[in-house]
Parts: sequence; C-alpha cells; structure tokens
Amino acid sequence: MRTMSPETAKKKEEKTELPEPDRVMIFIDGQNLFYGCGSYEHGFTWDYDKFVSLLTNLAPNRRLVEVYYHGSIAPIDPKRAGDDVRYRKQQMFYNVLRGKCKAEIKITKLQSVNCPLCNQTFKEPKEKGVDVALAADLLTYGMNEDYDVAILVSGDSDYIPVLKKLSDRKPDVKIEIAQFSKMAGNDLRDCGFKFHPLELYAQRFRREGPQA
Repeated sequence: MRTMSPETAKKKEEKTELPEPDRVMIFIDGQNLFYGCGSYEHGFTWDYDKFVSLLTNLAPNRRLVEVYYHGSIAPIDPKRAGDDVRYRKQQMFYNVLRGKCKAEIKITKLQSVNCPLCNQTFKEPKEKGVDVALAADLLTYGMNEDYDVAILVSGDSDYIPVLKKLSDRKPDVKIEIAQFSKMAGNDLRDCGFKFHPLELYAQRFRREGPQA
C-alpha cells in the first residue's frame, strides 16, 4: 500500500482548506421588524437567538461579528389605562437585548394628532432618529471594512441611498435585506441587493412558550 509523502499530504490539506469565513454584521430596525411580525401573524413574536442564527447562516462559511439593534420606547401615557404595563414589558425586552447585542434604544416623543372625524386631539408616540442612527452604524462599519456582509433587517425604503452609497464606495461588501414581504416595498426589494422574505423562515425563529 502506497503511503503519501509529507509534502503531498500538506499540499492536499491546503487545497481542501476552506477560505476564511465572511464576517457578518446584522443591523435591526426594531420598530420595522415589530410591524413586520404583525403583518405576518397577529401576536407573532421572534426569538433573538434563533433569528440571529438563521440570518448568519443564510449562506455557508460565515461568522457573526456583531448585531446592532435600534429601537425606541414611548414614555408612559398616564391617560391610557395599563400603559405602565406596556412600558415595563418593553423595558424588560430591551434589557434582555442589551445583554445579547449592541442595542440603542431612544425615547420617543409624543406629538399631538387631531382626528378630523371627532375633532379631538390625541397624543401618539413619534419615533425619531432611529433610522439615522442605524444608517450611521451600517455606513461607518462598512467604510472601516469591519464586516464582509451586512444584513439589514428593515423594509424602510429610506435606507436605499445609504445602501447604494456603501456599495459604490465598497463594492466588495455584500449587502442583504431581510424583512417580511408585506413590510417591504417593491423599490427596496428591487434595488439590486439580495432580499430574504422572512415569511419563508418565520417558523424557524418563532418564540415558543407563553408570550410576555
């Protein structure tokens, strides 16, 4: 039986070695994902660990570098019964996220909205600055070449100019978008970047057990 020389064995091993895995960063627009989950199924909630693992492994030979979650929370509205419970649940959820990823949570401001039907004025939360902060992270880390693959979790078309600018300046960076199709307009899905419709994978990242 012929034995392989050390030199031949080394060359064969070098040929079969996989290339360095692509570094992945995930950028989550929390409010947009929340509405996306609702568009798929009322009350659907996502499991962070399952979700991140799924996105990281949408293609082979990738490793996760970091997850950036951008969200907001409205202050307690004393005029809404039980709003303090909503606030506490959101805070608990965000505290869990802060232990798992880079989570930036902004306090939303209340704006006055006049109802033309009943002529009454209501207060509703207005999310501001979240998309700007997320876009800044995505662009900064991309320009610094801190990742090879960026996965944006959002259906907001306002991100298109940032994605195209990054692609123009760093053509080797892979940019992908993930969201439920009902929450992503045609302009975002057709802007030239790979789109992952989350409804195809929803059962793989559904949160099991009682919902908070």
